[in-house]
Amino acid sequence: ENAISALSSFCDAAKENYADYFDQSVPVLFQLAMKFQEREYKEFRGQLFECITLMAIAVGKEPFMKYVEDIINAMVDIQENSLEEVDPQRTYLLTAWQRIAMLLKADLIPYLGKIIPSLYKMACINPEMGLSNSPGLLQKLETMLSDEDGKDKKNVNTYETEEKEQGIQLLTVLIDELKGGFADFITETGRILLPMVNYTSSDNVRMSASSALPGLILSAKDSGKFDEQQIATSALTFLEVLWSAAATEIDTEVITAQLDAMKLIYTHAPDRFLSQENVSNHGDKLFAMYEKSVERMRKFQCLDNLDEDEQTLVVDDTSNEEDLQVGIAEVLASLIKSHGELTLGLVKRFAHNVLPEILKPEAQPCDHRFGIFVIDDMIENLGLQHVPEEWAALKGHLFTHAIDANCNVRQAAVYGIGQLAMKGGDFFLPEAENCIQLLCQAAQMQIKKDDSKKSYGNAKDNAISSLGKIVRHHSASVDYTKLVPFWLENLPLKHDHEEAQIQHELLLDILISSPNLILGENAENMKGVLTIFGSILENVNLCNAETDKKINQVLTGFRADANLGEL
Repeated sequence: ENAISALSSFCDAAKENYADYFDQSVPVLFQLAMKFQEREYKEFRGQLFECITLMAIAVGKEPFMKYVEDIINAMVDIQENSLEEVDPQRTYLLTAWQRIAMLLKADLIPYLGKIIPSLYKMACINPEMGLSNSPGLLQKLETMLSDEDGKDKKNVNTYETEEKEQGIQLLTVLIDELKGGFADFITETGRILLPMVNYTSSDNVRMSASSALPGLILSAKDSGKFDEQQIATSALTFLEVLWSAAATEIDTEVITAQLDAMKLIYTHAPDRFLSQENVSNHGDKLFAMYEKSVERMRKFQCLDNLDEDEQTLVVDDTSNEEDLQVGIAEVLASLIKSHGELTLGLVKRFAHNVLPEILKPEAQPCDHRFGIFVIDDMIENLGLQHVPEEWAALKGHLFTHAIDANCNVRQAAVYGIGQLAMKGGDFFLPEAENCIQLLCQAAQMQIKKDDSKKSYGNAKDNAISSLGKIVRHHSASVDYTKLVPFWLENLPLKHDHEEAQIQHELLLDILISSPNLILGENAENMKGVLTIFGSILENVNLCNAETDKKINQVLTGFRADANLGEL
């Protein structure tokens, strides 16, 4: 066992360098797995399959394909015929399946008929426990998992709950990796996962089950085997279960996971699959959830005389509540984006009744950030043409908080100005010069003692990014001769990697289509541009394959230009 464990670690570290030894190793390990089948060798057999799949990940799919069928048949045979109620092989097999799924992807589809049924059984996830099949059994189990006072027990850490979590995670990997190839198992897997969203004794199981649901919607769309009405019905069913679970959930991290699942379901489901009544109902639930979170945070602030451990707990709980509020804002954004004008009543009610309160100067930074997030969503996903009467108040809040002392609030506001430049149309032009001044001011704000470097960097990066969006979309309407040098001086972006890749590609697009806009009349910005290229290429987080391709295209263009080539 120690030798196999050491070999597994060696292969994991060696990666592709193990390729020359792969064909020597796998047959030996497989023969050992087939030979030592006695009860006392269960741990050893599990380690053998772990080692084989780690080798496969190290060397890649092609060398592994010749052994796939034998390996899969052996693992399925163990699952169906050799597992005891408590068996060390389970964990090894579950993680081995995950590696195989991530490696083979679509090539695993022909074997799913063998794998999935035994997986349901192995992970102790019984299809007969579906909500629609046995509500009486589910109620009985819930009663068994409650104490004498009827209070739910949380996090009963047993072998079974750990296996459930691992089994759900494996299903999630299969769904995500195989996409439409998982179509034949979507309906049954949905029935199995839905009760787990309310699995009383483990928050990890509840989070894993919630996180798996959006993948089923995406898989159904990708497969082409389900019509829009079927997908919409499933999406609504999943959302109803998630909203119901969130209403009774006491763990903030679980609620955040449930919100993330809702966001993705709104995103992946057919556009406008909800009725007006559904939209209003979901919006009401979001606002109620936000108010409860605010109330919990107020209680945290009233606590005093805390010892060090208690203070740490309050800090952690506050951070979790802030993450929850970000999740609420993201769900609202997804709802607005997917349902457009159907959310108009909801948005206007929020603008008139909620925003004025949470954006008061004396409100907490987390309130300010949440309010600005919603304004961003209106600009980005709804369109200001739908809220012209509210715009005067909305822009006042956005511009005020663009230079907020709090990094997180400032980041949200400067991001919103960038969206205004991209999508605000006639609403942006009268505010262009003011927006440029605010963004330059925000970018030059100094880091404070209580700022984290990441939060400060993200705020600055988003200010610079928004300036880039103004350059890209409004160069004909603003004085770009001063704006472009300031923008270039602050590139590349280094903290917000997602925004960095977008911004760097934007720079390259302008250089390809309108190089003089960036380089200047006499190519005075050439040196700065080349320095930016060097910094981008040194950090894989700042670029992607498309960025690399466009950098080569731009440099080729420079060399072909007689004037630039001399430089």
